Amino acid sequence: MHKDFALRDATGQIVTLSDIRDDARVTILEFISVYCDGCEKKTARINKIVQHYAAQGVRVLAVALANEQPEVNAIRDSWGITYPLWADPDKITYYLYGVRRVPLFFMIDSSGIIRYRGNAKNFKDFEKELTVLLQESEIRLNVGDLAPEFELPDRRGHITAIRFIRTHQNTILGFFTSSDKPNQHQGRALAHIYQGFQKNGLKVFGVFSSAFSGDIEKFIRTCSIDFPVLIDTDTIVFNKYSVSQEPELVIINETGRVKKRVHSKTYDELIELFTQAKQKILPKYSEQQAVEFLRRELSYARTIKPFAVGDETIYIGIDNDNNKFVARFIQKDVICEVCSDVHFVYTMNEKGVYRDIVLVAPFELYGKPIDATDFIAQFRGKSLHDRFKPGSNVDVISGATKSCIKLIEGLNETEKVFANYLKDPSFESKFKASVCYMEQADLERALQFCSRVQNIPQKNVTINKIAAYCPGKKLPHCPSGGIYKIIIFNDVPRITCSLHGLDPQSSTYSLR
Repeated sequence: MHKDFALRDATGQIVTLSDIRDDARVTILEFISVYCDGCEKKTARINKIVQHYAAQGVRVLAVALANEQPEVNAIRDSWGITYPLWADPDKITYYLYGVRRVPLFFMIDSSGIIRYRGNAKNFKDFEKELTVLLQESEIRLNVGDLAPEFELPDRRGHITAIRFIRTHQNTILGFFTSSDKPNQHQGRALAHIYQGFQKNGLKVFGVFSSAFSGDIEKFIRTCSIDFPVLIDTDTIVFNKYSVSQEPELVIINETGRVKKRVHSKTYDELIELFTQAKQKILPKYSEQQAVEFLRRELSYARTIKPFAVGDETIYIGIDNDNNKFVARFIQKDVICEVCSDVHFVYTMNEKGVYRDIVLVAPFELYGKPIDATDFIAQFRGKSLHDRFKPGSNVDVISGATKSCIKLIEGLNETEKVFANYLKDPSFESKFKASVCYMEQADLERALQFCSRVQNIPQKNVTINKIAAYCPGKKLPHCPSGGIYKIIIFNDVPRITCSLHGLDPQSSTYSLR
């Protein structure tokens, strides 16, 4: 995995690698020296990469090792660098990334994994690696994703805003590029569906490419289309929906999520798909998305990190009072036309007492969100060892019984999920060590910020000075009672613990 870091840009502002990676599909991280002829020679090739691939989500950042800002400013113009170049006079990144010679390049994918490390001696191979990464990360709107909203002009030039969230209506988008037989076949079937289901709340929109091959008006008459037709002048919506094979239909259910992506279907097949589209689809969270969701929803969460427990992932957190908590996401399907599927996350403290239950997707009744606050409140303060029985020791929501039962079912699994691991003598020590390493990472970021904000060398920073730059503005505590201190490791200040030592997965630690 990549390591984040903080430096100052040309304006003196504190910036991080995460700032560069924020909207990137691939990030190229280059290490240089202002006195390296080889680095200067590669600048023109990197400039071309920026020019050709920026629109595809490639971001480039260069870091000048052991160089001061005036030196960096001087070569930025003389070398003609068109991408961000930051000075690293203290060689912070030198140790983080194990740099031995420059130039050195890293390619980091959108999930933060380093996919390439090398000197880009052969730029054709380097660019080929980049192309492969971009193909692997190609953005495609998948089943279960939220359907992007958009605005397009109709045939008369009037702008129409297309919205899905909170409309509680099924929608079909038909994408057309030609007046050939497959497109006509699809247009007729879609028109038939619209005529039959419009009164039931079905919405249908035809999205026509501006490069449509044929006469759009004639196509509309031939297919008896009476649903709204929109013109995608710059193929923006085609790109948003990753339409690659036309004609294509995208079916969006009542929750605003993509239910199906289909090609060339008959009327009867569309009837079946439209019926299926009423089923709710819940989002699948990556680890990064899960962490972001928890940080957003749990105001007390100071630090959160994924942790493998058997075949699933839980999330370890530290709150603002330095107490540990655990979070687990649960998804349950509900086979019911009235109730919605269940997707929620619960948190519990070190003693196995439930703190919070947060719904990722709201409970719904006949497609409309309902208030589950009182139902959820029943479980706060209860133990993972408690067995919940609907209608016996917990109340359920009238009309949404099946959704309630599925949530209860998820909670009743908790003891079983954790049982084997809580009995494992090594689990608690591994758990606490993982939390400790998470705290060390926070402390090291705070050390960097303290050094730069106060304009003092890192080796002169004391552990107490960095408290103001820690989350919550106070020093964290090792859960095993260890003491954090600053040591000099490979000529760079590092945070270590008296009990757990340095994080064994740290790139600097692995250089021993």
